[in-house]
Amino acid sequence: MKIVLMVLAALFLLLLCPVRLQLHWKEELSATARWLFLRFPLLPRSKPKKEPPEKTPAPQKQAQPAEKAAQPGPVDTLTQYADLLPEVLGRLKGFVVFILRHTRVKKLRLDMLVAKEDAAETAIAFGRANQAVYTALGLLQNLLRFGCKPEINIGFDYLGKEEAAEVWLTASLAPLFALLGAGGFAAGLLWALVTREKTQKTA
Repeated sequence: MKIVLMVLAALFLLLLCPVRLQLHWKEELSATARWLFLRFPLLPRSKPKKEPPEKTPAPQKQAQPAEKAAQPGPVDTLTQYADLLPEVLGRLKGFVVFILRHTRVKKLRLDMLVAKEDAAETAIAFGRANQAVYTALGLLQNLLRFGCKPEINIGFDYLGKEEAAEVWLTASLAPLFALLGAGGFAAGLLWALVTREKTQKTA
């Protein structure tokens, strides 16, 4: 019994160890996930080497059956469970919000340079960039937990050099909260299906 409790306690502690996601964008998005001492590169994915095409034999004609049994397609299945769509979307929204509420931002930095052909266009673009960036930042701060002060650096250049932007983001989430959210979503969906079947049988 003690061994089982020790194993459960160790598993619980492992699930509390956060998974850290590191994102970097500059002309191309790169993403890396880290958990404990493990590192998983997600993006960019290495492209497989192209192999020369192999010669395939000519396809042989096969006799087709005269009649095929009608099978329900995806459209029929979707129509059959269309009344559950609002319930599924509502619970999916709750699951996403639950995950975001338990996601902690460790680092957020944005470096942006605004440059247009003349000074007037540069000033207008600079104002719009500030408005868009700080509006998006306010939305993120309402959805996520910030454990750092965002670093926003937006500059302008009247000489008309090339525009540039670079973003660094590091966020973490404990696997336990992801499992709890997924379990709540699956349990709610299962309950909705059971309730639907009971209602149809009663009708």
